[in-house]
This record gives sequence, structure tokens and C-alpha cells, in this order.
Amino acid sequence: MARSVNFVAMGQELLDVEGDYLKAHLRRDAALLDGVLADDFTFTAYG
Repeated sequence: MARSVNFVAMGQELLDVEGDYLKAHLRRDAALLDGVLADDFTFTAYG
């Protein structure tokens, strides 16, 4: 039996995570940012 995929719910979840990511930066909230980013996330500036 094929599984049903709820694309609307998936899209909303992505928007929620993106919103949390932006809020964390704007508020300089390290705890919220830690909750959003993966444990192995690495940021490297380019240029």
C-alpha cells in the first residue's frame, strides 16, 4: 500500500523551522539556534 504524503504539512514545517532560524538570529538566541541547526552544522564565510 502506498503511503500518503502531506505536502502541505511538510511545507508548513519547513516554514516554521525557517521562522525559528530567523528569530534566533534576530534575537541573538543561541539556545533557539541550537535547536534548529544540526549537531554537525558548520558555517564558513566565503570570499
